[in-house]
Amino acid sequence: MAVEVGFSGRNPYSRSLIERIRMSKDTQWRRLLVWIGVVVVAALGVGLPQTHFVPSKTLLASVSALAGGAGFGAAVYCLAIFVLERKVSTLFVAVAFSALGSGSVLQVIIDFRGPHYAASGWVGGAAWLIASVLFLGSAYSDTKLPAVHRLQSLRHLAAAGAAVLAFPVAVLPYVIDKTLPGSLSSSVFDAAAHHHVDNALGLGAAVLMCAALRANHRRYVSGADGLAGLLCYFLAAAAAGLLFSTFAADRFDTWATVALICIAGAWTALVVGNGIENAFAHKEAGDRLEELETLHDVSWSLVGAGTVAELLDMFVSTLVTKLGAKIAAVYLADEPHGLQLVAIRGSEEAPVGKTYPLVSDKPFPGFHSGHTARAYASRQVQIANDVFVDVEFVPWRFIAQDDGCAASIPLVDQDKCIGVLDVYFADSTELSATRLRLLATIAAAGTSAVEFALSRQPAVQSQNDAELAA
Repeated sequence: MAVEVGFSGRNPYSRSLIERIRMSKDTQWRRLLVWIGVVVVAALGVGLPQTHFVPSKTLLASVSALAGGAGFGAAVYCLAIFVLERKVSTLFVAVAFSALGSGSVLQVIIDFRGPHYAASGWVGGAAWLIASVLFLGSAYSDTKLPAVHRLQSLRHLAAAGAAVLAFPVAVLPYVIDKTLPGSLSSSVFDAAAHHHVDNALGLGAAVLMCAALRANHRRYVSGADGLAGLLCYFLAAAAAGLLFSTFAADRFDTWATVALICIAGAWTALVVGNGIENAFAHKEAGDRLEELETLHDVSWSLVGAGTVAELLDMFVSTLVTKLGAKIAAVYLADEPHGLQLVAIRGSEEAPVGKTYPLVSDKPFPGFHSGHTARAYASRQVQIANDVFVDVEFVPWRFIAQDDGCAASIPLVDQDKCIGVLDVYFADSTELSATRLRLLATIAAAGTSAVEFALSRQPAVQSQNDAELAA
């Protein structure tokens, strides 16, 4: 029997492939390993055949444009989140991406201002080292600034803006004036010094990136932090690239080419992943708005009904109209006989008023063995992922044309179960986790209204009888 208990029993294939990948936390490490493997294999396949590859200015400018655009975009995005949510971790990430974006652009400016590329890439290396420290710090930071008045908010914003611009402002003098000793372009620094500085910066950044990767993965798994999950893919490819850069004997050689490809993959993953996350955020916001509108309509459908029958008829009608369910039905307990069908919309096969037994001495399957009876007995949501097997609720004529999914939600008030709400969707993808939570909320609201109507029904009936007798 393809019926499972609880929300976790929902058909795993009712979601799209990309949604299942995004929501599966347990397989995050495997996905990261696959991603690192793809990036490393591609980088080695392209970079190793190049014995001494010196990238053209066009290629170097393209990679710098990718890093600069993605870095500054991510910095602004994280800075906006900091302003809205006041989380210090997002400020750390904003400063890190600002350093990486500006470091890539400023390094290219240094390379393009002379006939030959600079012997040292210390600006880019320093940006990676600083960013790795900030990424690691953001993974361990749970500080949230308290709500303040407008003037203090402006001060926080000014301080955050200064932090985001700190690295490019600090490095800019060395980019403009190449005679400064700190620029590593003067004669007091030879080629060996350039090589040692670049390798030391790359090694330090690679180690810290690996630590930040582990910390952000842990934060994503434990707290469902979407930003931390997205950073994992960026950090994984970036750490691989920085590690390869430590093997380079010169600024541009075989291993430097491999490192450049890995880092380009990291920026690509950031851009693509951010687009996917924004698309899901937009969809989830729309779902939340739809939930609120549905709850509002259902609440109004429970107001003003004169009898229990009228109330439940309006209830199932609203579910069919607003949720897009193909069939909605309500069964109420009729002790000791079983469950009585009191309202249904979307199907004319089941007669209203019929009582179905919960126990049978016959060896054949029936209503007593279906998901509605199990939901009533267990007081847990039952989900029929395969309606071809469990035909208790859905008529055969619908099964012949639909790939549907049914849910039975018990109507429970404290320790008492008064009935079951059955909902059938023609498309199994419509029964999402969000939709299940919404149905549970609707069922909880409907239970109180039904119990109140049932308690008033004898009094109303007595009053009507008295009026008729008079």
